Amino acid sequence: MWLVTICLLALMTTTAYRPLLDSTIATADPAMVLLAWLALIDRMPRIFVAMTIIGLLRIWFGIAEIPDTFVPLLAVIVSVRLLRQYLDPYHPLKRFQILIPALLVGVILQWILLTGGLVGATELVLWSLLLSVVIAGLLLPILDLMTPLLRSARYPL
Repeated sequence: MWLVTICLLALMTTTAYRPLLDSTIATADPAMVLLAWLALIDRMPRIFVAMTIIGLLRIWFGIAEIPDTFVPLLAVIVSVRLLRQYLDPYHPLKRFQILIPALLVGVILQWILLTGGLVGATELVLWSLLLSVVIAGLLLPILDLMTPLLRSARYPL
């Protein structure tokens, strides 16, 4: 069930975010939020399967090349795993303190890979932070309802 959900979400965001990514506007899309949420609560093999599926679907639909696709996703996973060692992932507000900086790292890294620099970085950081907060705020309660479907997940609720 979780694999179907990830595939459908990655497929929908691949087609929906293609014009944004082609115009080099950095966005924290729902598939990246889903991957960050999985990195927060699940085991590494399942996280890497989800990252591979999301990345391959994005490459297949022609959003970006291999480094442009997988490096930001890997940065989000590493950031979440590092931050969850210092912050309590079981507290609802502290989960935002883990996920929002991790999504911001992924978005900024994606911007650097697509444009080659940090020109206009202040506006990028502000808009990316706002988008990350809004999308994570909308998706996290829905994703938390899906947690019982992940039988191997560590329940941070």
